[in-house]
Amino acid sequence: MSLYKDASLAMIPSAYKDGKLYSIRPTDGSGDFTFSRGSNLAATRVASSGYIEKGRENLLLQSNQFDTTWSSIDTTETSGQSGYDGSSNAWLLSKSASSARIQQSISTSGVQTYSVYVKAGTLNYVMLNNSLVSQWFDLSNGTIGTNSSSVNTIDANMEDVGGGWYRCSLTFPSTIPIVRIYPSQADGDVSGTSGNIYIQDAQLEQGLVATDYIETGATTAQAGILEDLPRIDYSGGASCPALLLEPQRTNEFSFSEYASGNTLTGSPIITENYAISPDGRNNAFRIQDTTGGTYKRIAEAFSVSANSTYTQSIFVKKATSAVSAYGGIGFDYSGGTRQISYIIFDEYNGTMTALQSQSTLTLHDAEDFGDYWRFSISAEDTGSNTYISINIYACLSANGISVTAGIKEFIAYGLQLEQGSYPTSYIPTYGSSVTRGSDYMDVTPTNLLGSTTGSWFMELDDMTFEITGTSVPTIYLGDDTNNCLALEAIASGQNKTIYLVKEESSTVTALDSFTISGKTKICFVWDGTTLKVFRDGVQRYSATSFTQPTNWDTFVYNHSSRVAFSEINSVILFPTALTDQEAIDLTTL
Repeated sequence: MSLYKDASLAMIPSAYKDGKLYSIRPTDGSGDFTFSRGSNLAATRVASSGYIEKGRENLLLQSNQFDTTWSSIDTTETSGQSGYDGSSNAWLLSKSASSARIQQSISTSGVQTYSVYVKAGTLNYVMLNNSLVSQWFDLSNGTIGTNSSSVNTIDANMEDVGGGWYRCSLTFPSTIPIVRIYPSQADGDVSGTSGNIYIQDAQLEQGLVATDYIETGATTAQAGILEDLPRIDYSGGASCPALLLEPQRTNEFSFSEYASGNTLTGSPIITENYAISPDGRNNAFRIQDTTGGTYKRIAEAFSVSANSTYTQSIFVKKATSAVSAYGGIGFDYSGGTRQISYIIFDEYNGTMTALQSQSTLTLHDAEDFGDYWRFSISAEDTGSNTYISINIYACLSANGISVTAGIKEFIAYGLQLEQGSYPTSYIPTYGSSVTRGSDYMDVTPTNLLGSTTGSWFMELDDMTFEITGTSVPTIYLGDDTNNCLALEAIASGQNKTIYLVKEESSTVTALDSFTISGKTKICFVWDGTTLKVFRDGVQRYSATSFTQPTNWDTFVYNHSSRVAFSEINSVILFPTALTDQEAIDLTTL
């Protein structure tokens, strides 16, 4: 960019850390953005790999220091052993009595996966236990052994990592008080009084599968998308990322990936961990109808706000053939005037068809996630209803609901229900609804703009405001909302009409309005007496006078409770007024 050398601030999404988004100019840190979102790991993004990336946490302490937080029950732990990763970080775990074990007390709940790297010593079996489930693993040949449990076990796996080492994992949907490791001499048997195995790198995490190991010490440790980490997003296979910024949303589904944790109607056959999902792991589920006769569906009910709009979304694996490539999702608002709406989705073509719509139904464009489509629909309740049933049908055809006998199935992932009129990024849940906080970022551009002159450029990709009550700027540059330049919505509710405004002494003047669908480039230019606005290569506004704020003290996105969705490709400030031709060149798509 030929104008880059003249910029006083340039933010092109690239370098970041938790709580900070770096600008590539200036280089002294004065132009870096402070970033915040919330206090949990609910946010996700599409990484450069094309897979959804989540926040992850190892809930165990001293995850590879088995002689500290771990309690020893008739065992001896010897460090410095050759590990699966070529290190000397493995441990020899030797037993001296029946039922010998090491254990760590912990209180966790929801869908969880407990994993440990294990190798045979003089004993060929290990048993993992959480007080409710006992699962044996055969270390001599890599096969799953006996399961003894008082609750449901979702899955058990052994991953061969070479050199005789296996990563043994156990997945369950329970509240647990403890995790244990038993050296075992036979399948289903811990009665022996001697022998040993090798162990390394234990992990307990939420989710249906074991993810990359995270080392912990005296506290738990996290990886992936952290609480206040800016989301540099590669959605749609983009080679150049954008900064993903979204409003606060709650996924009302308690189990977004563990389909069996939801209410099942008509006895559909659910197979958990059936296929690779959009997050790159084997945690997508299959839903089947093999008998016909009744509707086979997930039918989860929720309490909702009356006279409101909710959006339902689901990732569905693309079909390789147009034959029987159908499923469906639907709404059933109840409590007042019942309103039923559902659609058929076509897994092959990525299209949707509304078959019944008693509420105001919006079909959003299917999003392409590589091997998956993400189908999303919104339904507006107009009947003062207070609860809603969300239906996910296996028994559908191109013409609608069908209960004809025969195999009907599809593979899916990521159930989401959120209050709002459009879908936002996936929010994973493992036992209760989860809220992702609103993305917020700001910078104080001290000395980055002239005393009476300047230019502000932004490149955005799609933007939607969703507000109630008085209109307020969501992206602004100025001294709070008394004197500023801003992007905002005017009407309440979902509004893709974006207004570029100036605000002087709390008096708002609209300069330009438009609807963002895809990329747009905007530039405000002021020279002390005149304010001009350029958008997509055209001058849209010119005013003969403009009162610049005494101090350009803040650039803010999603200030306070102001709600918007956008992807920002760049933000650039100049201390001088660009010429008309420079502004036109800079904003031309």
